[in-house]
Amino acid sequence: MSQVFGVVGSASVDIYAISRFFSPQKNQNQIVLDHGSQLWLDDSVQEPSGAGLLSAMVFARQGLETHLVTKTGVDVFSEIIDHVAQKESISINSSHQSNKHHTDTTIHLASDGQDQTNLHFTGSFSSLSKADCRELPAVLEWLHIATLPADKSVLLDLLKIAKASHAKVSINPRFVDSISAKLLMKTLKQCSLVVISIDEARILTGEHLEIEDLAQSLNLAGIDHIAVYDPNAGAVAIENGKIYTTDQTKQSHQHDNTGAEVVFAAGYSCEYAKNSDVTLALTFGIAQAQSVQMVAGARSAILQKPALEPISVDEDFLTEDIV
Repeated sequence: MSQVFGVVGSASVDIYAISRFFSPQKNQNQIVLDHGSQLWLDDSVQEPSGAGLLSAMVFARQGLETHLVTKTGVDVFSEIIDHVAQKESISINSSHQSNKHHTDTTIHLASDGQDQTNLHFTGSFSSLSKADCRELPAVLEWLHIATLPADKSVLLDLLKIAKASHAKVSINPRFVDSISAKLLMKTLKQCSLVVISIDEARILTGEHLEIEDLAQSLNLAGIDHIAVYDPNAGAVAIENGKIYTTDQTKQSHQHDNTGAEVVFAAGYSCEYAKNSDVTLALTFGIAQAQSVQMVAGARSAILQKPALEPISVDEDFLTEDIV
Protein backbone atom coordinates (compact mmCIF):
# COMPACT_ATOMS: atom_id res chain seq x y z
CA MET A 1 0.00 0.00 0.00
CA SER A 2 1.48 3.35 -1.12
CA GLN A 3 2.01 6.23 1.24
CA VAL A 4 -0.57 9.02 1.06
CA PHE A 5 0.60 12.61 1.44
CA GLY A 6 -1.49 15.71 2.02
CA VAL A 7 -0.37 19.27 1.30
CA VAL A 8 -2.16 22.42 2.44
CA GLY A 9 -1.13 25.73 0.92
CA SER A 10 -1.67 28.43 -1.65
CA ALA A 11 -1.97 27.90 -5.40
CA SER A 12 -1.36 30.96 -7.54
CA VAL A 13 0.10 32.25 -10.79
CA ASP A 14 3.41 34.09 -11.11
CA ILE A 15 3.78 36.57 -13.98
CA TYR A 16 7.36 37.60 -14.77
CA ALA A 17 7.52 40.87 -16.72
CA ILE A 18 11.18 41.13 -17.78
CA SER A 19 12.63 44.38 -19.09
CA ARG A 20 15.77 46.49 -18.81
CA PHE A 21 13.47 49.31 -17.67
CA PHE A 22 12.97 47.42 -14.38
CA SER A 23 16.64 47.68 -13.39
CA PRO A 24 17.20 49.99 -10.42
CA GLN A 25 18.83 53.30 -11.27
CA LYS A 26 22.58 53.37 -10.77
CA ASN A 27 23.52 53.62 -7.10
CA GLN A 28 19.82 53.78 -6.15
CA ASN A 29 17.50 51.11 -4.80
CA GLN A 30 14.51 52.12 -6.90
CA ILE A 31 13.05 51.91 -10.37
CA VAL A 32 11.45 54.96 -12.03
CA LEU A 33 8.57 54.65 -14.49
CA ASP A 34 6.81 57.63 -16.06
CA HIS A 35 3.09 57.70 -15.32
CA GLY A 36 1.08 56.84 -18.43
CA SER A 37 4.09 55.45 -20.30
CA GLN A 38 4.03 52.29 -22.39
CA LEU A 39 6.97 49.92 -22.08
CA TRP A 40 7.96 46.99 -24.26
CA LEU A 41 8.99 43.88 -22.37
CA ASP A 42 12.03 41.82 -23.30
CA ASP A 43 10.25 38.67 -22.18
CA SER A 44 7.16 37.50 -20.32
CA VAL A 45 6.80 34.25 -18.37
CA GLN A 46 3.64 32.93 -16.72
CA GLU A 47 4.01 30.06 -14.28
CA PRO A 48 1.61 28.29 -11.89
CA SER A 49 3.01 28.76 -8.42
CA GLY A 50 2.06 29.12 -4.76
CA ALA A 51 3.64 27.34 -1.82
CA GLY A 52 0.97 24.64 -1.75
CA LEU A 53 1.09 23.82 -5.45
CA LEU A 54 4.90 23.85 -5.63
CA SER A 55 5.20 21.68 -2.52
CA ALA A 56 2.66 19.21 -3.89
CA MET A 57 4.73 18.99 -7.10
CA VAL A 58 7.83 18.08 -5.10
CA PHE A 59 5.97 15.19 -3.46
CA ALA A 60 4.13 14.07 -6.60
CA ARG A 61 7.24 14.07 -8.78
CA GLN A 62 8.76 11.50 -6.45
CA GLY A 63 5.91 9.15 -7.35
CA LEU A 64 3.98 9.73 -4.11
CA GLU A 65 0.18 9.87 -3.92
CA THR A 66 -0.38 13.57 -3.24
CA HIS A 67 -3.52 15.49 -2.29
CA LEU A 68 -3.56 19.31 -2.30
CA VAL A 69 -6.01 21.43 -0.31
CA THR A 70 -6.07 25.03 -1.47
CA LYS A 71 -8.38 27.87 -2.50
CA THR A 72 -8.62 29.74 -5.81
CA GLY A 73 -11.07 31.94 -7.66
CA VAL A 74 -13.24 31.00 -10.62
CA ASP A 75 -11.13 32.39 -13.43
CA VAL A 76 -8.61 31.50 -16.12
CA PHE A 77 -5.78 31.25 -13.57
CA SER A 78 -7.76 28.67 -11.62
CA GLU A 79 -8.23 26.68 -14.82
CA ILE A 80 -4.46 26.75 -15.36
CA ILE A 81 -3.89 25.46 -11.82
CA ASP A 82 -6.44 22.65 -12.35
CA HIS A 83 -4.72 21.66 -15.60
CA VAL A 84 -1.29 21.61 -13.97
CA ALA A 85 -2.54 19.61 -10.97
CA GLN A 86 -4.02 17.01 -13.31
CA LYS A 87 -0.84 16.85 -15.38
CA GLU A 88 1.27 16.44 -12.22
CA SER A 89 -1.04 13.69 -10.87
CA ILE A 90 -2.03 15.85 -7.89
CA SER A 91 -5.54 15.47 -6.49
CA ILE A 92 -7.02 18.86 -5.56
CA ASN A 93 -9.99 19.49 -3.27
CA SER A 94 -13.26 19.86 -5.20
CA SER A 95 -14.22 22.92 -3.13
CA HIS A 96 -11.15 24.95 -4.07
CA GLN A 97 -12.93 27.34 -6.46
CA SER A 98 -14.93 30.28 -5.10
CA ASN A 99 -16.40 33.26 -6.93
CA LYS A 100 -15.88 35.49 -3.90
CA HIS A 101 -12.33 36.34 -4.98
CA HIS A 102 -9.82 36.07 -7.80
CA THR A 103 -6.95 33.59 -7.75
CA ASP A 104 -3.82 34.71 -5.91
CA THR A 105 -1.31 36.36 -8.25
CA THR A 106 2.23 37.72 -8.07
CA ILE A 107 3.66 40.02 -10.74
CA HIS A 108 7.46 40.12 -10.82
CA LEU A 109 8.97 43.18 -12.47
CA ALA A 110 12.39 41.78 -13.31
CA SER A 111 15.49 42.88 -15.18
CA ASP A 112 18.16 40.80 -16.89
CA GLY A 113 20.20 40.92 -13.70
CA GLN A 114 17.30 39.26 -11.84
CA ASP A 115 16.52 42.35 -9.75
CA GLN A 116 12.85 42.14 -8.86
CA THR A 117 10.03 44.33 -7.67
CA ASN A 118 7.11 42.10 -6.70
CA LEU A 119 3.40 42.92 -6.69
CA HIS A 120 1.27 40.49 -4.66
CA PHE A 121 -2.45 39.77 -4.60
CA THR A 122 -3.41 37.30 -1.86
CA GLY A 123 -7.17 37.04 -1.68
CA SER A 124 -8.13 33.46 -2.39
CA PHE A 125 -6.11 31.25 -0.02
CA SER A 126 -7.03 33.47 2.93
CA SER A 127 -10.59 32.16 2.63
CA LEU A 128 -9.56 28.53 3.25
CA SER A 129 -12.08 26.95 5.63
CA LYS A 130 -12.36 23.90 7.86
CA ALA A 131 -14.77 22.38 5.32
CA ASP A 132 -12.07 22.56 2.64
CA CYS A 133 -9.61 20.74 4.89
CA ARG A 134 -12.12 17.94 5.55
CA GLU A 135 -11.49 16.84 1.95
CA LEU A 136 -8.10 15.46 2.96
CA PRO A 137 -7.99 11.64 2.70
CA ALA A 138 -9.16 9.79 5.80
CA VAL A 139 -6.03 7.65 5.64
CA LEU A 140 -2.99 9.93 5.60
CA GLU A 141 0.68 9.13 6.15
CA TRP A 142 2.05 12.67 6.20
CA LEU A 143 0.61 16.20 6.13
CA HIS A 144 2.74 19.11 4.93
CA ILE A 145 1.47 22.62 5.74
CA ALA A 146 3.11 24.89 3.16
CA THR A 147 1.13 28.07 3.90
CA LEU A 148 -0.27 29.17 7.24
CA PRO A 149 -4.08 29.50 6.99
CA ALA A 150 -5.39 33.01 7.70
CA ASP A 151 -8.00 31.54 10.04
CA LYS A 152 -6.08 30.18 13.01
CA SER A 153 -8.89 27.77 13.87
CA VAL A 154 -8.26 26.10 10.49
CA LEU A 155 -4.63 25.52 11.47
CA LEU A 156 -5.68 23.89 14.73
CA ASP A 157 -8.25 21.78 12.87
CA LEU A 158 -5.55 20.52 10.51
CA LEU A 159 -3.59 19.22 13.49
CA LYS A 160 -6.72 17.42 14.72
CA ILE A 161 -7.25 15.86 11.29
CA ALA A 162 -3.65 14.65 11.22
CA LYS A 163 -3.89 13.25 14.73
CA ALA A 164 -7.08 11.36 13.87
CA SER A 165 -5.37 9.66 10.93
CA HIS A 166 -2.10 9.14 12.85
CA ALA A 167 -0.30 11.26 10.27
CA LYS A 168 2.96 13.06 10.92
CA VAL A 169 2.97 16.81 10.26
CA SER A 170 5.64 19.03 8.72
CA ILE A 171 5.15 22.78 8.51
CA ASN A 172 6.91 25.62 6.69
CA PRO A 173 5.81 28.71 8.65
CA ARG A 174 6.02 31.87 6.54
CA PHE A 175 4.68 35.34 7.32
CA VAL A 176 5.03 34.40 10.97
CA ASP A 177 4.26 37.97 12.04
CA SER A 178 0.65 37.39 10.93
CA ILE A 179 -0.02 35.16 13.95
CA SER A 180 0.80 35.58 17.62
CA ALA A 181 4.19 34.11 18.48
CA LYS A 182 2.72 32.30 21.50
CA LEU A 183 0.03 30.53 19.45
CA LEU A 184 2.44 29.74 16.63
CA MET A 185 5.06 28.24 18.96
CA LYS A 186 2.36 26.12 20.62
CA THR A 187 1.37 24.85 17.17
CA LEU A 188 4.94 24.21 16.00
CA LYS A 189 5.69 22.11 19.08
CA GLN A 190 2.89 19.73 18.02
CA CYS A 191 4.44 19.15 14.58
CA SER A 192 6.81 16.31 13.74
CA LEU A 193 9.04 18.62 11.69
CA VAL A 194 9.42 22.39 11.30
CA VAL A 195 11.30 23.81 8.29
CA ILE A 196 11.75 27.58 8.36
CA SER A 197 13.78 30.20 6.50
CA ILE A 198 16.43 32.17 8.35
CA ASP A 199 14.48 35.44 7.97
CA GLU A 200 11.27 33.95 9.39
CA ALA A 201 13.22 32.29 12.20
CA ARG A 202 14.66 35.67 13.19
CA ILE A 203 11.19 37.20 13.24
CA LEU A 204 9.81 34.30 15.27
CA THR A 205 12.58 34.39 17.86
CA GLY A 206 12.91 38.17 17.86
CA GLU A 207 16.69 37.74 17.66
CA HIS A 208 19.15 38.43 14.85
CA LEU A 209 21.16 35.27 15.42
CA GLU A 210 23.25 33.22 13.02
CA ILE A 211 21.61 30.16 11.45
CA GLU A 212 23.05 27.57 13.84
CA ASP A 213 22.12 29.60 16.92
CA LEU A 214 18.59 30.12 15.58
CA ALA A 215 18.13 26.36 15.15
CA GLN A 216 19.36 25.70 18.67
CA SER A 217 17.17 28.47 20.11
CA LEU A 218 14.03 27.02 18.51
CA ASN A 219 15.02 23.51 19.55
CA LEU A 220 15.47 24.60 23.16
CA ALA A 221 12.06 26.30 22.95
CA GLY A 222 10.48 22.89 22.40
CA ILE A 223 10.66 22.14 18.67
CA ASP A 224 12.22 18.67 18.57
CA HIS A 225 13.00 18.48 14.84
CA ILE A 226 13.90 21.82 13.28
CA ALA A 227 15.57 22.75 9.97
CA VAL A 228 16.57 26.35 9.22
CA TYR A 229 17.41 27.31 5.62
CA ASP A 230 19.42 30.25 4.28
CA PRO A 231 19.22 30.50 0.45
CA ASN A 232 22.63 32.16 0.37
CA ALA A 233 24.47 29.95 2.83
CA GLY A 234 22.98 26.51 3.47
CA ALA A 235 20.96 24.81 6.17
CA VAL A 236 21.10 23.57 9.75
CA ALA A 237 18.93 20.76 11.14
CA ILE A 238 18.50 19.43 14.66
CA GLU A 239 16.97 16.07 15.50
CA ASN A 240 17.36 13.68 18.45
CA GLY A 241 20.03 15.74 20.16
CA LYS A 242 22.23 16.00 17.06
CA ILE A 243 22.93 19.06 14.92
CA TYR A 244 23.58 18.80 11.18
CA THR A 245 25.11 21.67 9.19
CA THR A 246 25.76 22.04 5.47
CA ASP A 247 26.89 24.82 3.16
CA GLN A 248 25.19 25.86 -0.07
CA THR A 249 27.38 24.65 -2.95
CA LYS A 250 26.11 27.40 -5.29
CA GLN A 251 25.38 31.01 -4.43
CA SER A 252 22.05 32.64 -5.26
CA HIS A 253 21.90 36.00 -7.04
CA GLN A 254 18.13 36.30 -6.89
CA HIS A 255 16.48 39.01 -4.83
CA ASP A 256 13.39 36.86 -4.31
CA ASN A 257 14.20 33.41 -2.94
CA THR A 258 10.64 32.50 -1.94
CA GLY A 259 10.43 29.61 -4.41
CA ALA A 260 13.72 28.17 -3.22
CA GLU A 261 12.64 28.39 0.43
CA VAL A 262 9.33 26.65 -0.37
CA VAL A 263 10.85 23.76 -2.33
CA PHE A 264 13.66 23.29 0.19
CA ALA A 265 11.02 22.82 2.89
CA ALA A 266 9.01 20.44 0.73
CA GLY A 267 12.10 18.57 -0.46
CA TYR A 268 13.47 18.15 3.05
CA SER A 269 10.06 17.02 4.36
CA CYS A 270 9.50 14.64 1.43
CA GLU A 271 12.85 12.91 1.73
CA TYR A 272 12.68 12.70 5.51
CA ALA A 273 9.15 11.25 5.31
CA LYS A 274 10.47 8.54 2.99
CA ASN A 275 13.74 7.67 4.72
CA SER A 276 13.91 9.30 8.20
CA ASP A 277 17.45 10.39 7.33
CA VAL A 278 18.46 14.00 8.03
CA THR A 279 21.55 13.92 5.79
CA LEU A 280 19.53 12.67 2.81
CA ALA A 281 16.81 15.22 3.57
CA LEU A 282 19.32 18.09 3.60
CA THR A 283 20.92 16.89 0.36
CA PHE A 284 17.57 16.52 -1.41
CA GLY A 285 16.23 19.85 -0.13
CA ILE A 286 19.38 21.76 -1.16
CA ALA A 287 19.32 20.14 -4.63
CA GLN A 288 15.72 21.21 -5.21
CA ALA A 289 16.31 24.74 -3.92
CA GLN A 290 19.42 25.31 -6.04
CA SER A 291 17.62 24.14 -9.16
CA VAL A 292 14.78 26.61 -8.53
CA GLN A 293 17.22 29.48 -7.97
CA MET A 294 18.55 29.11 -11.50
CA VAL A 295 15.35 30.02 -13.38
CA ALA A 296 12.36 32.36 -13.39
CA GLY A 297 9.39 30.20 -12.45
CA ALA A 298 9.90 27.42 -9.92
CA ARG A 299 7.66 24.79 -11.51
CA SER A 300 9.95 23.95 -14.41
CA ALA A 301 12.93 23.60 -12.05
CA ILE A 302 11.47 21.12 -9.54
CA LEU A 303 13.41 17.93 -10.05
CA GLN A 304 11.95 14.47 -10.42
CA LYS A 305 15.23 12.59 -10.02
CA PRO A 306 17.79 15.13 -8.82
CA ALA A 307 21.40 14.58 -9.77
CA LEU A 308 22.43 14.93 -6.15
CA GLU A 309 25.78 16.63 -5.86
CA PRO A 310 27.76 15.40 -2.87
CA ILE A 311 27.50 18.00 -0.11
CA SER A 312 29.38 18.01 3.14
CA VAL A 313 27.05 17.52 6.11
CA ASP A 314 28.70 17.94 9.49
CA GLU A 315 27.10 16.05 12.36
CA ASP A 316 27.69 16.77 16.03
CA PHE A 317 26.00 16.51 19.42
CA LEU A 318 24.24 19.60 20.72
CA THR A 319 25.78 21.79 23.38
CA GLU A 320 23.69 23.54 25.98
CA ASP A 321 24.88 27.12 25.48
CA ILE A 322 23.89 29.48 22.68
CA VAL A 323 26.33 32.28 21.96
